[in-house]
Amino acid sequence: MTPLSTPEADKQRQKMLLRRVEWAFLAVFLLGALAVYFTVQRVVVHGRSMEPTLHDGDALIAWKAEARGKLREGTVIVFRDTNGEELIKRIVFVQNDQGTATPPENVQIPGSARPWKALFREYNAELKSGKAPRPTSANTIWVMGDNTDNSDDSRVFGPIRRDQIVGVVYVKDIGPE
Repeated sequence: MTPLSTPEADKQRQKMLLRRVEWAFLAVFLLGALAVYFTVQRVVVHGRSMEPTLHDGDALIAWKAEARGKLREGTVIVFRDTNGEELIKRIVFVQNDQGTATPPENVQIPGSARPWKALFREYNAELKSGKAPRPTSANTIWVMGDNTDNSDDSRVFGPIRRDQIVGVVYVKDIGPE
């Protein structure tokens, strides 16, 4: 025969069950916090290079996991330059692994499209003279600020490497008008 439950034993079982529920909730909360820590990063826009899309002082979330995914033209990314400073720019061209893809004829920027050759004229001249770094198979991503007249981007420092990318920022896509 099993002993009858007493009110004191019932209270003990309820207390133990409540403690288990509390621990389970805490474990789920901590796992969620760790997942967020390793997948997102808060970034703040500095400067005017991404206007009118993003403004100086805007706080954004960059998804780190997306940085390892397929990158395409139009995606806004956060990356570290050679000095370790984090910059926010839009991808305007992704070179294929073979290095055979050609840049687009026009670069889509908010409100219009501008010719690649006109935007990258100075960089191409510096490349020909040997002053600009020559792109390699590792440097395959060309970035530019939306405010093309007020942006230091791939036209100044050349293309970036995939391992420089910190994360992807989701903003309203732009397209042909």
